Amino acid sequence: MLPEWRSLAHMQCPLSELLEFGAQLTIGAKISGFGGVGYLLADKGAPIGAHFSDDFRNLKGNEALEYIQERPLLEYEIRIYTADEMNQAINHCAAQGWMIPDSSPRRDTIDTDTLVTEETLLSIAKQRGVIVVSAFFEGFPVQSVGIGDFEYEAAIAEDLLRAGNKISEDLGIGPLDQMIIETPKGKYLIAPYRDLSLFVHTTPEAHLGMIRLALKGIQ
Repeated sequence: MLPEWRSLAHMQCPLSELLEFGAQLTIGAKISGFGGVGYLLADKGAPIGAHFSDDFRNLKGNEALEYIQERPLLEYEIRIYTADEMNQAINHCAAQGWMIPDSSPRRDTIDTDTLVTEETLLSIAKQRGVIVVSAFFEGFPVQSVGIGDFEYEAAIAEDLLRAGNKISEDLGIGPLDQMIIETPKGKYLIAPYRDLSLFVHTTPEAHLGMIRLALKGIQ
């Protein structure tokens, strides 16, 4: 079966815009429109599996992809996958006959290093005082550990990241490496992580030096 679904974004667009959105990610998308429903699995903008069915057709693989590509506008409900979810989605697509032969990667050749895992985040979460660690993309949490409102905090972190990038650009001091916000009630640290970004929410007593060292260890 497909990974547990937690919708992170909705797009109403042609397929090309969806693939552009996910050009650096692994995504699954539920599809609706033109009286039918479907599913698309894509890795870094390349479709891997596809399905579309309505009252008249049940299309799989390349046939489904061609049909989806020809529709001028479809509704996509998007889920960004972790490495484990990617493998689960590939297994399901293969079992259902949804794989696209010309572009389907072997599971042992997928670059899962670009996908954040729970183990990666736990290496930071084990530091003293850490409340939440979350990897996010465009304001949506991809993988999170800890206790908190991940979606709300990821949206705030995205706003902070964009503001920080603009400030560093205006100052001419190069690309942003890390952002730290410290108050009497807690600390926030935001840092890039490959194609994603990370935010870390801590208690006031957390040792930022150790957390920054842990972040450097995974980057």
